[in-house]
Amino acid sequence: MPVKNWLPWLDDDEKDQLRSLIELVTKNHFKNKWENSTIKDDFPGPWIIEIGSIEEMMLAVGMFKAQLKYFNTSVYYRGQSEDYPLFPKLFRNLEDKSEVLSMYKKCEEAMKLIEHDFAPEPSHDDEKGIRTAMATHYGCKTWWLDVVDHPHTAVWFAYNTSKDQGYIYLLAIPQYCARSHRSQLIRVIDLRISDALWLRPHTQQALAICDLKQNRLGDEMSYLCVAKFILKREMLKSWANKDLYTEHVIFPDNKIDSGLISAINAQGKLKLQGFKNIWPEVK
Repeated sequence: MPVKNWLPWLDDDEKDQLRSLIELVTKNHFKNKWENSTIKDDFPGPWIIEIGSIEEMMLAVGMFKAQLKYFNTSVYYRGQSEDYPLFPKLFRNLEDKSEVLSMYKKCEEAMKLIEHDFAPEPSHDDEKGIRTAMATHYGCKTWWLDVVDHPHTAVWFAYNTSKDQGYIYLLAIPQYCARSHRSQLIRVIDLRISDALWLRPHTQQALAICDLKQNRLGDEMSYLCVAKFILKREMLKSWANKDLYTEHVIFPDNKIDSGLISAINAQGKLKLQGFKNIWPEVK
């Protein structure tokens, strides 16, 4: 299904050019490699690819990354065990903009309350943004969306609680958003700038993104999705390698992760202050 305002930093000519490049690569360079995969084009919108093998997935990842470089655009990944919409947690299941604004203000108030309890990088010049993004990473409902920059981590999350299949979303972000703290469209924070004792973002290769446009507050972020991969659970299982990348590796416990200790303390404080719906539990 075509997506409204898809990749809004590209004009129509650039989107047509991107489509032509992707079609050229898939038809010519990979025509003998896509033996088990099927590709669906819902232009303007993401390519939907049913992946037939890990090799084909890596070909597709490389293809999209290489072609998007021509448009000064980077690629990030998000793995999900279900194909649910790309809403930040704070805005899921809300009915209208008044509810969205109410929850946004409530979350801002909650972040203010824990500014001394949850400080992943106190010396940073934009501590509030990092605090909120990091809180998302530990289960808080905020306006940020978790992403990663390594496809293997996305595979792990796509497999983790999947039933028959999992999903990996390739999210396109203008490169200037990743280089600077603020832009006219999207903000990107690399959570690995936190202290190394805050271990989880490092083991997960974690980042977070949010939309800076107030008129898009609460909207689904599917307009950033350049491709969606659908992978069978059995194939995900072989690459997720949970014998090596165990739950303890991906989610270190509070004996070694200082971030988890801070998150538990901050969540407990918010619960006492009546903000349980903002941070229901530490995950």
